[in-house]
Amino acid sequence: MIRILLLAAFSMNLACLAFSEEKAWAQLTDKTLVVWTAPADLDQTGGSALTIDDRLSHFDAIVFGELSPRKWMAGSDFFARTQKQQEEYGVEAAQPDEYVQIGIVYEGKSVTIYRSGAVYAAYEIDRPQTFPPDSVILFGKRHLDMQGAGFYQGKIADARIYDTALTCDQLRALKPNEPSAVSPWAWWSFADGDIQEKTGHYNEVKLAGDIQVRDGALVLGGDNAAMIAYPSGVETDFAGDWMKDRPAPASVITSARAFRNHLLADPYRPDYHFCVPED
Repeated sequence: MIRILLLAAFSMNLACLAFSEEKAWAQLTDKTLVVWTAPADLDQTGGSALTIDDRLSHFDAIVFGELSPRKWMAGSDFFARTQKQQEEYGVEAAQPDEYVQIGIVYEGKSVTIYRSGAVYAAYEIDRPQTFPPDSVILFGKRHLDMQGAGFYQGKIADARIYDTALTCDQLRALKPNEPSAVSPWAWWSFADGDIQEKTGHYNEVKLAGDIQVRDGALVLGGDNAAMIAYPSGVETDFAGDWMKDRPAPASVITSARAFRNHLLADPYRPDYHFCVPED
């Protein structure tokens, strides 16, 4: 009888976990990308402070200086969701250690870019892009298929993705390294010196080039410096040669630590377990 009850309880826990995972990490159409970042070089071109990539050559990203010098934009595959006319965009003038909040809100066919809580640009697109739960996240590199130059150089203190279109007031209320009223779909806070993702969605990570966590920020050194985060079970052959210069143990250790912390935070993880006595 006890065995039956234990099996029933275990099955219910698995069902609850499956429902929780499905509810928390459904596909994204309406969404919000947010970073607090300090660009190290205002003349850099084409790097991304935060990218979501579906591994099928579609991506949305917070990109700096790709089409217009010293300007932020909503990067996308073949500029499908990018406004090419950027004459009215403000020119970035932040100092190397000055952090600015950049948010991009996707709501239906509307795209709105915010800089430090103020509207930076707003426009309409033909069709939004939907991203599945196994999409990967990139810092530094604009998208997975990118070849050659175009890696972001600067510091990132906090980065988030929300599975909803945040309002201007909600964006203004966000504080780096602090929880928000709306739960993020993915969240990286580098204040504790680690690169683990806080929701448990992205518990694998790989690093490339001149990248480190220092003084509470992810520091990207530019040329080939990037971090890629992805859920467990995603095939990693998409990494390619651009990651070959980074030692594998760094990502393995970090991934193991992140997965361990994810398990420790699991409310269904038992505090003890039965085992057979040793002779």
